[in-house]
Amino acid sequence: MGSSSNLLKVSLSMLVFAWIANAHNIPGVYNVMHYGAVADGKFDCANAFLSAWTEACACSGSATILIPQGTFLSSAVSFKGPCKSALVFQIIGKVVAPVDLLGDNWICFEYVKGLTLTGGGTFDGQGSIAWSKKISLGFSKFPVNIRFNYCTDAIIQGISSINSKHFHIDVLGCKNIKFIAINVSAPKTSVSTDGIRIGMSTGITVSSSFIGTGDNCIFLGPGSQNIYISKILFGAGHGITIGSLGRLEKEEAVHGITVRNCTFTGTENGIRIERWHSSIFSFASNLIFEDLIMNHVKHPILIDEPYCPLGLCTYAVPTLVKISDVIFKNIRGTCTSELAVKLMCSLHNPCVGVQFNDIDLMYMGSGRPALALCSYVNSILSGNIFPSTCF
Repeated sequence: MGSSSNLLKVSLSMLVFAWIANAHNIPGVYNVMHYGAVADGKFDCANAFLSAWTEACACSGSATILIPQGTFLSSAVSFKGPCKSALVFQIIGKVVAPVDLLGDNWICFEYVKGLTLTGGGTFDGQGSIAWSKKISLGFSKFPVNIRFNYCTDAIIQGISSINSKHFHIDVLGCKNIKFIAINVSAPKTSVSTDGIRIGMSTGITVSSSFIGTGDNCIFLGPGSQNIYISKILFGAGHGITIGSLGRLEKEEAVHGITVRNCTFTGTENGIRIERWHSSIFSFASNLIFEDLIMNHVKHPILIDEPYCPLGLCTYAVPTLVKISDVIFKNIRGTCTSELAVKLMCSLHNPCVGVQFNDIDLMYMGSGRPALALCSYVNSILSGNIFPSTCF
């Protein structure tokens, strides 16, 4: 899909830029080395990063914060706006988190307009020790690798987030952000390392990237609206999850989600819509999933029965989540479970306007066909549909 070549082009061009910037003190370029950063992977460079950001943010002309080649240790740092002009944050080297870092965030951008984060560099959360401690200490103790809070009109291109202690990238309250040619990676065994989590945000695009983690590759929470996902290679992880819907009072609807031209390989799920077991009203509508390839995916298409992660829910009250106007089109490939399609909707709020067009999913087991299980689904069929056992 070209994601590797895109990353290479970005990396090469940024290496040339970094060499020039290091050789000459270019006006408008705020090199963190000039603010005390040390590329030895041991000295905490958080203050140097923040000093460079503060000066660049106050500049009325074009400004670029540069993290050159090398390995830079940094504790938690928050880059806050608003700034006087649109900033470019170029990371060519690698930024690593302290192994024992705790808290909500590691790298955070807040209230920034017009940010470009690029450079071909890497944010390494060094999370392997944290993954083994999450059960005993609690998931919330560990920081998100990169967080975007209330940012607008941003481009995130050609960077990598690896081995996050908790989620990799979290997007909250943002508008018009493009993620292009990024790499998000953690082992399949890593605990709660979601790739990109989006909530209360609109106009978010994720394209031409690789995402492979130990949990949800992309998670779309309440308030995710007008989201476009395309040309993604999904490796390990749980695929794309929409949810958990119906958990919070007065939560905003999920609306206008488009997923196209993606490949899922070895993931737990392909597309999953997850509903909280709750009597709270919630809505998800205008969802399009089109031109998707499933390679050895356990459950390619899944609308869950009510989600109850700790088994503490009562099933006396049915879920009141409303799912409508969903298109599954040209989805093909193989699954490792007999149950390729599972659509468990609500008696009180059936799924309506669910369209299936040209579905071809094959079970990889011994001689048995793939199956579909459906409950309370108002479906519209066209083209070839397999498996078709519940339609």
